[in-house]
Order: sequence, then C-alpha cells, then structure tokens
Amino acid sequence: MLRLLLLQIVFLSAASSFAVEPLKIVTYNIRCMNRSDGEDYWPKRIEAVTNFLDDYDLIGLQEVTKPQFDQLRKRLTDFDSYGLGRSDGKSGGEHAAIFFRRDLLEMSSQGTFWLSETPDQVGTKGWDADLPRTCTWMVLKRRDSEAQVWVANTHFDHRGVQARTESAKLIRRMAHQLGEGLPTIVMGDFNCLPGSDPYQALTTLEVTDSNPLTDARKASEQEPIGPGSTWNGFSQIIPDRIIDHLFVEGPVTVRTVEVLDPRTQSGRFASDHLPVTASIELK
Repeated sequence: MLRLLLLQIVFLSAASSFAVEPLKIVTYNIRCMNRSDGEDYWPKRIEAVTNFLDDYDLIGLQEVTKPQFDQLRKRLTDFDSYGLGRSDGKSGGEHAAIFFRRDLLEMSSQGTFWLSETPDQVGTKGWDADLPRTCTWMVLKRRDSEAQVWVANTHFDHRGVQARTESAKLIRRMAHQLGEGLPTIVMGDFNCLPGSDPYQALTTLEVTDSNPLTDARKASEQEPIGPGSTWNGFSQIIPDRIIDHLFVEGPVTVRTVEVLDPRTQSGRFASDHLPVTASIELK
C-alpha cells in the first residue's frame, strides 16, 4: 500500500511539473500612424504599446500600417508575425497583423482573405463597405504540448452595415473550412456591439456548414474584469462601447478575460481603443 501511495505521489508530481500554462492572448487596435493625432501621434505611443504587447503569447493587431509593422517587428524580438496590406496584398494599406511568441508557438500554415463576395481577390471591397477589409489567419501548434489552434484576426468596416453582417457570416464559413475542426480563436475590432446583427451572425445565426462562435466574455470561468467598453477616442472611455472582441469555438477553456487601459509615460491613452486580453487553454 505504501509503495502504491509513493507511486501516486511521484506520478502527480511529474504531471504537475509538465502542466501547460494557458495562452496569454490580446487583441488591440493600435490606431494607424496619423499625424493629425497630435499628442497621440504614433511615435509618442510606440513605447507604451510595445511594452504592453511584450507580455503576451499571441497578439492580434488592427490598423497596422507598414511603418508601424516594421517598427513592431524590430522591437518585439521574441515574436514571429504575419499580415498583408489590405489594399494590395503586400504592404499597401492597413494590416490585421498576428504576432506569436516563437519559443512557445510554431506556425504550420497561414493566409489572408478579403471580407467581400470574392474573398480570394486582393483589395476587394465587400457589399456596402467603405474600404477593403481583410482577415488574417494561421494554424499554430504549441511546442510544449503539440496542441493546435486556428487563429483569425480581423477588422470589420466602420460604415458598411451589410458588410459587417456578411463579413461575420464569411468568417464563420472560413473558420469551418480552414480550421478543419481545430480549436478556434477569432479576434479583432468588429465595429459592432454585443447583440448587434454582426455579433449575432458570429454567435447565433444559422450559417451553412459552420458552428457558432462564443464570446470569450461569456465563456470565461471568471467574471470579466475591466471597463465595459473598448473605445476611448483618445479622450475618455465611452461607456457601453464594447466593439473589440475575442471569440472561441471548439475544445478550448477560457480562464479569464480582461479589458486593460495601457498608458504612455505622460498618462495619455496608448491607443484610441482598449485591448481585450484572455487566458485560454487548448484541450
């Protein structure tokens, strides 16, 4: 009996030592490089944004212009990244970029599709959208557990009412097609509130050959923390303006969700949006 008890203790100790930590994930609209922002112009914010991002394992960014992308790649030295310009499929226009910590995650495939009726056609605007919009995706594998996940990062149009709803349906279909049953994480600036038509299209509405996504806020084991908004406009946090989201689907466990408020050294907002973070375990 004593021998059996000792073996159980050794087994439990070994299992504990090999426990896999949840992924630390963040989605963040970092605001494009716009000189008219004055005191909030990108060079005044880059230090705060970079220092904040360096604490995470998997990062989805929106409104990233080519100069910003280059600067972040140089500063986030422990990360690999991928993202294409929405205008030309190269470096033109904003990128919906994904960064991931290379010592923890390995990319096996990647791609970009446009949020339009012709998702494979570079630079296309969909439905009533004002601008071309993209979704960046990749399949990542954890180096410490072999667990895989399909990750997508996007930025919905700010004006196109139909475009936002149709983009949500498209992402549902593409998650099913490209994810091939893997755990799924979809994040981004969706320019829509909880309960809106695009949100419903992602989470509840019937879409052919696809499963609904779940808002990480609702799936979280712990009560979400932070402001009930993700928009500040470089002025003040506007109540009830949650437009940045993290969604999950499949065998994943959401431990925590938090909206944070990083600031520059001068105390100004690091972006006109607030980042949404989550601690997620892949099963």
